Formats: sequence, structure tokens, C-alpha cells
Amino acid sequence: MVSGMCITKPSLLLMAVVVLIACRYDKPGDCPKDIICTMDFRSVGVQVTDTAGAPVVLDSTRTIHLAHGAVVLRSSGPEPFPAGSWYAVLTDNHMSFTDTKGRDFRFEGFLGGARKAQALFRIRHDCCHVDKVSGPEVIVVE
Repeated sequence: MVSGMCITKPSLLLMAVVVLIACRYDKPGDCPKDIICTMDFRSVGVQVTDTAGAPVVLDSTRTIHLAHGAVVLRSSGPEPFPAGSWYAVLTDNHMSFTDTKGRDFRFEGFLGGARKAQALFRIRHDCCHVDKVSGPEVIVVE
């Protein structure tokens, strides 16, 4: 008994089957056609600050798929929400550039024509939404 509820062998077996099925989709085309996803739109992002912690407003950003060298996302400024120095690295619109195991991306931010911010991210999807595997929450620029 865990927290007032009894976990039976059949329920453990059901949970194991769900986990195994969810882990077998390695490419965007491998996801089930009848999957039920939430309708929210998700993004993996990063905040950019200076050494004092103040927001840095970049002129533009780009995200590069490292395996292909292709720019998959460009931006001409920060996202209006949640903060003035938050930048999208990858969104649900770009799920086809990753898989359920994750792919590597480089985020670059520019100010006055010079690259001021840079970080590596590993991003995956769960057949519905993008999800960060690794990468910073904040990039600090000098």
C-alpha cells in the first residue's frame, strides 16, 4: 500500500506496458497516428541575462540542428511571454527535427551583429510535444 492506495500486480503490468510502448517511437514517423495529445503549444527556451542578472535583449537568435547544420528556427527578438529576455530554442512546430531519443541543437544570440550568446541543447519529443533533455535555463553574457 502506497499513500493510501493499493498497487496490484495487474496495475503494475499495465504501467510497464505503457512505458514500453511509449519508448519504442524513435522517429517522428514512428509515432502512433491515433495518439491523443493535449492542445497546448510548448517551447523549449532559454533566458539571457548579463552578469548582474539583468535581462539582455538580443537583436536576433537562431537555432542550428547540429547533425545537419541547418538553421531550424530564427527570431528577431525576445518572446513577449514569459519575460523580456526569454528566447525560444525549439517549439512544437519543429518536432520533425528531433525524435524521442533527442537531437543536439546550438542556440546563438546576436547583438549589434556579433554573436553574444551561445549554448548547446539536447531536445527530444514525446510524440506530442518537444522536451528539453539538457541545456541551460539561463545564458549569462558579459
